[in-house]
Amino acid sequence: MSLEVAGPDFAKRLQVPEGDAIVSRGFVRYADNQPLSLQVSYYPMDIAQQAGLVVPHDVPGGAIRAMAAVGHEEIGYRDEITARMPTPDEVRKLQLASGTPTIVYVRTTFSDKRPLRLTLTTFASDRNRIIYELGDMTAYLAQEDADR
Repeated sequence: MSLEVAGPDFAKRLQVPEGDAIVSRGFVRYADNQPLSLQVSYYPMDIAQQAGLVVPHDVPGGAIRAMAAVGHEEIGYRDEITARMPTPDEVRKLQLASGTPTIVYVRTTFSDKRPLRLTLTTFASDRNRIIYELGDMTAYLAQEDADR
């Protein structure tokens, strides 16, 4: 957990004034002792304070439940996926080989009144895959069961 200053992009996404303090909470995800992704979520200060997110340890039940418990329920999302070359810090934390790009997944979550959270997840592209299944998947799942 750390306090940061909302730059132009984050301020616009979170609909807070540029220069306002925002709270960031982040971690590295691992599988089989190998780093798979870096994730950092940013919260407007008032929401973070109300939900008890301004603490340097895990939040029991998680941040989404903590926000919902104080009236800030996520009901909508805007997702963006891009690819880019990693920063030196990302190369180190994700243990990337030279020339390996990253996949960046940006999610802005909304209540019925305002943005609640901005989450940036940076994936090592050589060990992650993004798969979407949208709509009624009944026929696909039936075929998958038949193939087993």
